[in-house]
Amino acid sequence: MQRLTDEDVEIVRYATPEMWDQMRDLVRPLPWTTQDEAMWQLLPEMKNLFPIFAIRKSDKAVLGGVTLVDTDIVFGAFYVMRPDLRGLGVGMRMMEHLLDSIDAASKVKPVLGRGVKAMVEKYSGPPFYAIHHHEMYAFTLPRQEVLDLLPSKGSVYVPKSFKDMNADEFHKVCEFDALASGRHREAFLKDYHSLFFTKGVALMDANGDVQGICGAVPTLHDSEKFKIGPIFAKSQDDACYLIKCISDMIPNEEAKFVLHISTSTAGDWILQKCRDANIPLVFVGTAANSTYNKIIYKDPCNAELMFAPMNCPIYFDR
Repeated sequence: MQRLTDEDVEIVRYATPEMWDQMRDLVRPLPWTTQDEAMWQLLPEMKNLFPIFAIRKSDKAVLGGVTLVDTDIVFGAFYVMRPDLRGLGVGMRMMEHLLDSIDAASKVKPVLGRGVKAMVEKYSGPPFYAIHHHEMYAFTLPRQEVLDLLPSKGSVYVPKSFKDMNADEFHKVCEFDALASGRHREAFLKDYHSLFFTKGVALMDANGDVQGICGAVPTLHDSEKFKIGPIFAKSQDDACYLIKCISDMIPNEEAKFVLHISTSTAGDWILQKCRDANIPLVFVGTAANSTYNKIIYKDPCNAELMFAPMNCPIYFDR
């Protein structure tokens, strides 16, 4: 195959459904546990995006790209390039388009990305000049090993699947999500949990009020690996019970669970349990806050309720 040159590559600021499909095919082989099936189902229909794609001029094939999402912040959902693009300056060209496309939004909102190990140093310098807030770590275990690590003692509350809720009950789920995440994202959660493969469960008290929530979704890379999140609860016991409840909703006996834990939250307790049990923790990245626009991110989360964030790249919550 003939080697690509810079002149073979065009940078565009749009994405057709076919281009989204090609981008998903580029991302799927990568062992990224943050990227999930729901995200890639919803992306092509979203309007609050800044897609920057690198395409081959000859046949319009997608070679890589970066996309940011405009919510309460501007957040980098993903950045990926084919290996044969590296060293051509294509990444820098995409970044120039990116900064221009988010110019208006970045004047009033903080700009964040996930500072993975390979990018922490790059994000810290020009053009982003990022400062790094809390970190995220992940671990992956077979279902039973997760349940053994975080054993449930049961709960005084009654679990109820999101799929079985009426509109008022799901609204209460969204209110609890807002209490923990500091974000009002009901429309997003409705779209997310309208997909047949997403799972969600809430703990309901005798008055029908929500006292904790948990979700699960297959990762894009491996349909037998489920990302568990969020885990928002008022106690460690309730967090463990939520994990047991969401596990019961996943029939695949071979399923593995991956949990992404943000530091300086209630989830620090889970990280310590992993360390005590010699369970490997994978560094996912920092919350990298670009400062070129002179806006410092102020975390709105209630860290005491957050055992694990939802960690969906199309609606950042920590």
